[in-house]
Amino acid sequence: MADAQGRIVVTSPVQRIVTVIQGDQVVEVRQTLSPHIQVISMGVQGPVGTVAERVLDRAAAAEAAADEAMALAEDTATDLASLTTQLRDAFTYHTGVISAQE
Repeated sequence: MADAQGRIVVTSPVQRIVTVIQGDQVVEVRQTLSPHIQVISMGVQGPVGTVAERVLDRAAAAEAAADEAMALAEDTATDLASLTTQLRDAFTYHTGVISAQE
């Protein structure tokens, strides 16, 4: 049920039931207890479409880390292409030297 301030209140009746059976007679005692409430979280939700500052900060940090990783990956790809070219050129050179000796 929602009240005038927009809060949602959930109530759940709690009962303690004691049943005593003695021979052919059954006695049942019901006692209504006050509900025990635990607040799991409490706060105010912002307007639709807003994001908390800490979430924005974490997203910016993640974007910066991704940009740094992309730059490092591009540098590694360039280095690997250069190494592959050097190895191919060395192989071609040594293949030519071996062919010339025959």
